[in-house]
Amino acid sequence: TPVFHAAWRMPISSKNRQKPIHIFAGENFALNKNIENTDTSADKWAIDGNLKIYLNHFLYVDSQLIIRKETTEKIPEEDVVEEKIVPSDANAAELGVDDQKEEDDGVEIVEASEQETHSGETRVVIKEMLFDQTRKMRSEDIHYFDHPMMGMIIQIRKIK
Repeated sequence: TPVFHAAWRMPISSKNRQKPIHIFAGENFALNKNIENTDTSADKWAIDGNLKIYLNHFLYVDSQLIIRKETTEKIPEEDVVEEKIVPSDANAAELGVDDQKEEDDGVEIVEASEQETHSGETRVVIKEMLFDQTRKMRSEDIHYFDHPMMGMIIQIRKIK
């Protein structure tokens, strides 16, 4: 399924002088609320990265893209922990709980008395893979960049 299609005109210069083109396409996973996302400040596009086309006796295409895919994975048992907190007031004595709290400058630290784990649970996460390829090209030829997660077709044409 095509995710991105574009055409543009640009002058070509040496590798050091040429500016990379920022490419982003596909779904923005940062907007998807059912995914565990620790960085809420940045967009998480399905394809995001830079493409640099430069001249060094031949034409070169240098691509560094991040490919993101939404997957479901099983939660490891050590990550699924539900703690039962022991009451820290006078009711603890009524429940027959031993002294399991420590007091430090008015802050109570309560240790967990039991832990329950739930096996078989899953979560939706974003997997990221790097697409990092450089290719020497000839103008007018069609080139295919291959990756297990996607392919990219590029053709560079001279403009008079």
